[in-house]
Amino acid sequence: MKKSLLAGVAILVVAATAWAVTNQVSSVNVAGYVKLNIPRNQLCLIRNDFLPMGPDNTVSNIMAKQLPRDSRVYAWNPVAKNYTICTFTRQFVNPFWRTNWTFGVTTYLDVGDGFWVFVPTTYASQTNYVLNMLGEVPNNGTSNIPIVQGLNLVGYSYPVPMVLSNLDITAKQKVGDRVYKWGGSGYTIATSTRYFQNPLWKTNWKPDVTRSMQIGVGEGFWYSRTTNSPGFTWVEVQPYSLE
Repeated sequence: MKKSLLAGVAILVVAATAWAVTNQVSSVNVAGYVKLNIPRNQLCLIRNDFLPMGPDNTVSNIMAKQLPRDSRVYAWNPVAKNYTICTFTRQFVNPFWRTNWTFGVTTYLDVGDGFWVFVPTTYASQTNYVLNMLGEVPNNGTSNIPIVQGLNLVGYSYPVPMVLSNLDITAKQKVGDRVYKWGGSGYTIATSTRYFQNPLWKTNWKPDVTRSMQIGVGEGFWYSRTTNSPGFTWVEVQPYSLE
């Protein structure tokens, strides 16, 4: 399933995903997880909220063997403007056949990265699959995510819901920037616009949806930086204390 959107870039769309937050942020070095429902044959836009408790945040370590064979992860490269596609396939590793993720040990899903997950019908016997995103709750004080010109598939860096208007990424808007939030059947799109509101010219998001647009735990979104403005660093202060 693909749609050609956003200045000719092939954007994968996601059906509505049910979110269940089960982690508690209460002390230093807290382990947590987010429980996601992944419907069969529907693309789901998610993000990784946690630091690795194992070796690293590669697709192979995060996804493990939770999804059926032929499941896919689409990781966006904002510089190259393309996807790395990791597929859970059966491979011959002498002397055995094993199931593993192609490109899974070289593709990273870092905190603040958005990505897509797709479970096709080929080997999926269930209607829905549970995906547990596990790790250590970030306790880094601040997060810094580079935003480049063009499309960025990103997410809030901490495992709490947040309204877009409260985020530094939307505060650094330039005229022409856009936010794309998937809502299950289409995108809610906000465009940074310069307009006259007597007696002054103002720059803000139109329609003014960011005041109420909430990004849930484990949910990603697109930020499109206009080519007329340089990229920037999206900085967020940790919204909780683990002390």
